[in-house]
Amino acid sequence: MTRRLLFLAMLFLVVLVAPAQAVDEIKIGVLYPLTGGAAAEGKELRDGAELAAEIANNAKPALDMMMAKAAGIKSLGGAKLKLIIQDHQGNPQLAADLAKKLIQDDKVVGLMGCYHSAVTKTVAAVAERFGVPLINESSTSPALT
Repeated sequence: MTRRLLFLAMLFLVVLVAPAQAVDEIKIGVLYPLTGGAAAEGKELRDGAELAAEIANNAKPALDMMMAKAAGIKSLGGAKLKLIIQDHQGNPQLAADLAKKLIQDDKVVGLMGCYHSAVTKTVAAVAERFGVPLINESSTSPALT
C-alpha cells in the first residue's frame, strides 16, 4: 500500500507542477532519513519512491496501472521523472537547508517525503516560501494535517 501511495503522490506532484509543454525530465526532490534512528523506514520509503519512478518512466504493460502502460509522462511528451534524493538524518534544520538547495540549485519542481513531522514542518516552510509543492505521505502530526 505504501508504494501505491508513493506512486500516487508522485503522480499528483507531477500533474500539479509540470509545465504544459513537453520536457525531457521532471526533477523531484525527495527528502528522507536514510541514516539515524529512522533509517530503515526512510530507506523503505526511498525504495518505494524509486519504484514509482521506475514504473512511471518505463512501460510495464503487465501492471494494472494506467501510468505503467507507456514510458514517461504521456501528457508531457514522455518526460521522465528524475528523483534527487537527500538524507536529512531526522534533522529539521538540515532538511530545510537540503530543501532550499534542491529548489535553488537542483531546480526541482516539487518536493516529497520528510517522514518526521518536525522535519515536514521546516521543509513545508521552505517549500511555501519558494512556491514549490510538497507532498508528504507519512507525517502524522495533527498540526500538519
